[in-house]
Amino acid sequence: MNDRRYRAALLVAAITDPFSHDLVIGAMEAAERLGMDLTVFPGKYIGADFDHHVWDTDYEYQYNVLFSYAAAAKFDYIIAAAGTICFLHDYEGKKRFLDSLGDAPVLSVAAEIEGYDHLDFDNRSGIIAVVDELVSQGRRHIAIMTGDLDNAQCVLRLSAFREGLAKHGIELPDRYIMQSEINEFC
Repeated sequence: MNDRRYRAALLVAAITDPFSHDLVIGAMEAAERLGMDLTVFPGKYIGADFDHHVWDTDYEYQYNVLFSYAAAAKFDYIIAAAGTICFLHDYEGKKRFLDSLGDAPVLSVAAEIEGYDHLDFDNRSGIIAVVDELVSQGRRHIAIMTGDLDNAQCVLRLSAFREGLAKHGIELPDRYIMQSEINEFC
């Protein structure tokens, strides 16, 4: 029988962000239940260049050095919140980040990248359910505020919104789509 205790790393961005915070709490509970060691690497966003008065981004690259330590530490498994850490990057940028994590098996959270296990979220059914509810209340002019449409999650949500409206025979004029930032300051 193998009594070896497995070691996992969890890489997150902006640990005080509600998404990252909840991900860490859930991973800690799962690691305890499974009898694993979990090391959390709290980095920031890769490639961020936000307004420095609102976001403290001048030295984010220093936080992100932690990710290279995770790659070098020879963990049994790495869980990387690539969808948030690399939210400013396209598919290839996310893949480069995951490729940089070494030889350990990697679970990508919130980003489906070929060659990696992934955990994603249902960005469809909730949006469609909201549209159904609004239509059931007699609403016919329904708008959506999206994030950056370079973000795969935002694209999926907009697609689901269009699908929900189409199901009820409602068109979506361009003026009913508003793009915005997807951060706590928007």
